[in-house]
Amino acid sequence: MAGRKARIVRRDSPSNDMAERKIIGGRIVRFRIVDSTNEKARELLDESPEEGTVIVADRQAAGRGRHGRAWSSPPGGLYLSIILTPPEKNVHLLSLLSGLPTRRAMKPFGVDAALKWPNDLNVGGKKIGGILCEGIHRRDEFRAIVGIGVNTAVEIRALSADVRTEATTLKHEAGREIDNDEFLEGLLNEYDAFYAGYEAGNIGPLLAEYRATCSTLGRRVVIETAKGRVRGTARDVNDLGALVVEERGRRHEVFEGTVQRIE
Repeated sequence: MAGRKARIVRRDSPSNDMAERKIIGGRIVRFRIVDSTNEKARELLDESPEEGTVIVADRQAAGRGRHGRAWSSPPGGLYLSIILTPPEKNVHLLSLLSGLPTRRAMKPFGVDAALKWPNDLNVGGKKIGGILCEGIHRRDEFRAIVGIGVNTAVEIRALSADVRTEATTLKHEAGREIDNDEFLEGLLNEYDAFYAGYEAGNIGPLLAEYRATCSTLGRRVVIETAKGRVRGTARDVNDLGALVVEERGRRHEVFEGTVQRIE
């Protein structure tokens, strides 16, 4: 398997700028290249890692998106997975809402990303990042692995012409060089603050923030689900994370699906 050699960074004695972090990033395991950071996180579960352990890779040889789709991992991007021990009850909301701290981390770079339901990040309608959250039972304990991929320091010209019609990069949008370690530091701090609110049960304000930044709402959509295709206008994201779609007086609550088209 690719990426067997790892560099482990521990935050046992945080510097002043790290002192406020409570959970996320106490241990960071770095790889040059892995098949998938989520798969590496799964392997690490056998060691019963502390909550907040982060796996980071410069490259993914076999990155995965939702529904097992291949995830493009071009050179220069930031690819990481966070190991968490959340309540199993609301883990679907963790997947939905993890785009919020990722979006917040882009703001200091002058980039205002929108969230495309359920968990893609877009700028100007083009994908700049995505989330893949997986729940796993191991030794009578429930764990969640939150995978985050962002096109950070990726050269826009490195993307093929057809990919550039659908994707963009933080470097391109910010108009300057991006230091991946600087972005990672901000992202882990944002995720720590987000996760504190999530664990405390402050889901309402997080959902409100999600709705305010969700570019899918108010648009006509076509969604492919396990039960067939849903068409209509996306009206809301309900308190369970479902996309509420209305068409000719009919109301659909879509909990799982792929947005094929937004009009």
